[in-house]
Amino acid sequence: MSTRPLGPAHQGRTLIGRTAAALALAGAGVLAATGGANAAETCTTPGIGQGTPGEVAGTDNTVNVYAAGDFTVRGAAEAEGVVVVGGDFSTDTHYNVGVAGGGSLVAPTAGSVMLRVGGDVEGHGTIDVGSGLGGDAIVGRSVASGVSFELNGGKLTANATTETALGDDANLTTRLQSESGRLAALRATGTVTTDEWTTTLVGDGTSAQQVFDVDGATLHGNGHGITVAFDKIPKSSTVVVNVHGADIDTDVLDMRETGGQAFAQGADNAGLGSYASRTVWNILTDKSPKISGTAQWVGSVLVPTAGGTTTVDVPGVNGRTWVAGDLDHTYGGGEFHNYPFTGSEVLTCTTDTTPTDDKTPTDDETPSDEESPSDETTDTPSDDSTETPTDDTTDTPSDDRSTPPTTDEDTSSTTPADVASPSPTGTTVVLAAGGTATPTPTTTAQGEGVLAHTGANAVPFAVAAAVLVAAGATLLVLRRRRTA
Repeated sequence: MSTRPLGPAHQGRTLIGRTAAALALAGAGVLAATGGANAAETCTTPGIGQGTPGEVAGTDNTVNVYAAGDFTVRGAAEAEGVVVVGGDFSTDTHYNVGVAGGGSLVAPTAGSVMLRVGGDVEGHGTIDVGSGLGGDAIVGRSVASGVSFELNGGKLTANATTETALGDDANLTTRLQSESGRLAALRATGTVTTDEWTTTLVGDGTSAQQVFDVDGATLHGNGHGITVAFDKIPKSSTVVVNVHGADIDTDVLDMRETGGQAFAQGADNAGLGSYASRTVWNILTDKSPKISGTAQWVGSVLVPTAGGTTTVDVPGVNGRTWVAGDLDHTYGGGEFHNYPFTGSEVLTCTTDTTPTDDKTPTDDETPSDEESPSDETTDTPSDDSTETPTDDTTDTPSDDRSTPPTTDEDTSSTTPADVASPSPTGTTVVLAAGGTATPTPTTTAQGEGVLAHTGANAVPFAVAAAVLVAAGATLLVLRRRRTA
């Protein structure tokens, strides 16, 4: 092959061609990155797995665990995702919040508020917030002397007042009840079959939203546990289970697709992640249900009736857990895993968080004698305070705190090759077992949207992309003219 230098005319044409191609590719890249001016956020819902501190597979800032009343931990291990407690939070152990050692490995944004408690923090033990990432905690009243916090570079604010501690999440009960009512009004599309050992939710095989009415008594056997099976459910369909009856006390040994492996760690991990993000159990008439058994519970749990206590006594709940009353987490080593419900704009995932200007406690809100110092700075200001906060203990996360990137290693086994274009109306969620799901548009009782702003910020990028593509096209025309 000749190595003779190119002539000036040929060099010019080549330069124009390369520049045009580069500009066109740059424009296409910007458009691909933004999805155009109406691009929405994309979340991923991997199968259950183990991680190391700070290792994340994705980002989700929607509240994963919510108790309008008190939240009591007795021997349980962790709650992945954002946790909000309207009343008091009590623990008797080391309890992880925000980031879990095992779960979906989808965490809130590093440095964001991962724990909000409207009342007191009581008991004894350690609350580890944002392990490996750093997360903030805001407590409306005091922290007992027997409780310490590990914040991993984040900040604890105590005595902040209930209003400040809960912030915009103070209205979550209204959102919960509104969304539960919407789901309850859906017409059943599937049937439920039962025998001594199995309750099977049989879908119609086609509907995008598979809806079931279930008697709570079918979720436990006569003195023994049962299997809950899913049959004829399309891979991209959401599953709404409206549960009726009183004194609901489940005893579920496993959940699975008919004829398949159990949705559990070490078995059908991808199936667990997929069904967890597409399924919701809407417990309508029992204010004090017990979610019990030895299964990894698959799907979100909604309890919209106030005045009772929901008991979670399973190894793991994979999905949102929102209750209008108290919440007890009692399974030894039990975990809440962070999965959205993709059939709802209220319960789906949001990747971005905008730091809020939380109110600073006034001088007369002095720390209680019960409060104990943690390894991190605690924001309980007094008149004679002379401490100057360091960079990692500011009230508001700085603008440069970004979402940890998703690595190929984290998601290669769960992200489909062809991802559907995001919808401008909501967050597109990449499902663990393949495919995508877009939340059903929902209006909350207050008329408020709860999704992140996803379209407006893409406009400048789309304009830039258009300019680059146009420039590339112009150079290509010049190249053709010179060639001619």
